[in-house]
Amino acid sequence: MKFALLLICLSLVACSPGNDDQKTISTDEARRIGMHVLLNRYPKAEITSEESSARSFTYHFSTNGVPVSSVVVVDRKAAQARFENSSR
Repeated sequence: MKFALLLICLSLVACSPGNDDQKTISTDEARRIGMHVLLNRYPKAEITSEESSARSFTYHFSTNGVPVSSVVVVDRKAAQARFENSSR
């Protein structure tokens, strides 16, 4: 009996809607993370444009005035950045 009640309680906690909602980072925080990753690889880089979606921020950049074919993508939930090839 106690085991059945424990399973029911655990299933209710696991199914609660608040568990899946993870806070997303702000635009300023995403830009800070993106610039940190960007400047580690390209010390003279400047962001030329940015795009946002529900899941990520994408930053296009240039170094010494020359556009680079990569972009920095910042995941809004994981608060992590990565480089990807540009689709421009």
